[in-house]
Amino acid sequence: MIIKRIKDFMRKRKDVTKGIDVTKGMQEPPQDSEIKWEHLPINMSPSREEFEKLGFCFYKWTYKGAGEKWGEVATDQVLCLAKLPEGWSIKGFTNLYSEILDENGTTRVSVFFKNEPWDRRGTMLLRNL
Repeated sequence: MIIKRIKDFMRKRKDVTKGIDVTKGMQEPPQDSEIKWEHLPINMSPSREEFEKLGFCFYKWTYKGAGEKWGEVATDQVLCLAKLPEGWSIKGFTNLYSEILDENGTTRVSVFFKNEPWDRRGTMLLRNL
């Protein structure tokens, strides 16, 4: 059921972000080596603000090798750096799907990420609110 909802959501959002800086409003990550970073999709439903209310922190992910030319510095338009709320964890489900569990082991977020050169996309959906 949830996989069908994610696929429907992605189909509707397919070309919405082309030419738009989807990282707008995200800050550069703090340089704290103690933080455990996760790479999560920028595309979030219902909204990034709803995730931030739960305690998520999101930052731009800038790295070398992602630009037009190899080695060029670029900001990822599909994934961002994220810090999960205290006590939450990620559980792998399949190669494409995973879940984020709260401190009680309840599934709170469904994550889809496809990393193919010709089809790179991802989304996160809040569940069990």
